[in-house]
Amino acid sequence: MLVSVVVPVCNEQDSLYEFADRIRAVATQERTRYSLEVILINDGSTDRSDDIISELCSNALFKSVTFTRNFGHQIALIAGMHHATGQAVITIDGDLQDPPELIPALLREFERGYDVVNAVRLKRSGEGRFKRVFATLFYRIYRRMVTFETPIDSGDFRLISRRVQQQVLAASESSQYLRGQVAWFGYASSNVSYNRQPRVHGKTKYPFRKSLALAANAIVSLSGTPLRVVTYVGLVLSPFLLLTATAMFLVDQITNSLRISNYVLLTVWLLTVSVLCFSFAVIAAYLGRLMFQVRRLPLYVVATTRNLEETSTHNDKS
Repeated sequence: MLVSVVVPVCNEQDSLYEFADRIRAVATQERTRYSLEVILINDGSTDRSDDIISELCSNALFKSVTFTRNFGHQIALIAGMHHATGQAVITIDGDLQDPPELIPALLREFERGYDVVNAVRLKRSGEGRFKRVFATLFYRIYRRMVTFETPIDSGDFRLISRRVQQQVLAASESSQYLRGQVAWFGYASSNVSYNRQPRVHGKTKYPFRKSLALAANAIVSLSGTPLRVVTYVGLVLSPFLLLTATAMFLVDQITNSLRISNYVLLTVWLLTVSVLCFSFAVIAAYLGRLMFQVRRLPLYVVATTRNLEETSTHNDKS
């Protein structure tokens, strides 16, 4: 049985050779049960990553897709799935923080009949305390904001079956959040635990700014909770403001104290502006997603492929 391993790569020249050696060892270990194809997605690397990928592709085990520019980690995963032909697809980063040696454990769970096997992090070595706290809080808050079960502390290291892959590719969202999207489908899933290793080479491609953007994208993609919050706040705030205005009028009439009325007026004004700003931010996030869907641009553009059929653009629309 063929298994596709999809590997997003962005400026990973220092880790690619070691990653290739370790993935070859896994392919050798599993050769009696599975044959592997490793699809390396060069997501706009500016170092020697593409040269190394070209060298690796002299071995038929490796295939590659090179983007014209950086389209983002989630889009790179989608591109790999478009080119994957295996009965199962494993997504894993090429920075070696997620060990390729865990792939056999994912395959054993797949053999038990699970369509989704998540690699769940027990420890997040090498990450700052602030980022670890943010990730911990986000996963738990997000789980309460959506209407489906989603794994906690699971990134994009996972196995999905062919039918889950087809569901992912059929989705029309332009800004993907695969962790939530795969869980939303509701297929039978299992977890394999591991300790995430610190990055040895290069810099993280997910600094806090990008992690925050991914979190916002996750919420907007699959949860209507922010819109409901805005609605409920509006319903509560409107009568509150009406009652406050009435109280201000009565206080002014009884006490003839303009200063008291001004303090109350300032408080109400600040509260109203704060709520409006929050509401506009939430609505703008959803409108931004609609704008990208209406534009109907391709998810990504391909410059070159290796050991794959040549293509210049991806025609599925966002």
